[in-house]
Amino acid sequence: MGETTDTIKLYAAANPSVPQGVFELPKVVDHLRSMGVVEFAKVAANNQNRELAAKYQAEKNFMVVLSPDGRRIGSWNVVDGNLNTIMAQARVTIAAWENQFGMPKP
Repeated sequence: MGETTDTIKLYAAANPSVPQGVFELPKVVDHLRSMGVVEFAKVAANNQNRELAAKYQAEKNFMVVLSPDGRRIGSWNVVDGNLNTIMAQARVTIAAWENQFGMPKP
């Protein structure tokens, strides 16, 4: 799943600039890993990805969580809310999905 938190921090220290997206923030990476998220992909909101975004009901600045078989579990606008609240909501949604399908806990 992306780079490690330490790698992101080292890169940020060597390249002082504003992160290009919320998924470049160590706090977000740590939250996702603590939830058992193994991999994620950043997809640009552009014409080339319009069909993919429509398939998963994603919009610009959204985090969409998919099951291992590609089904949409949930999505959240990561700009319009508190990061801790969004991660808590995602955790609850993922836990409900795990319970529904008898998935092992990470």
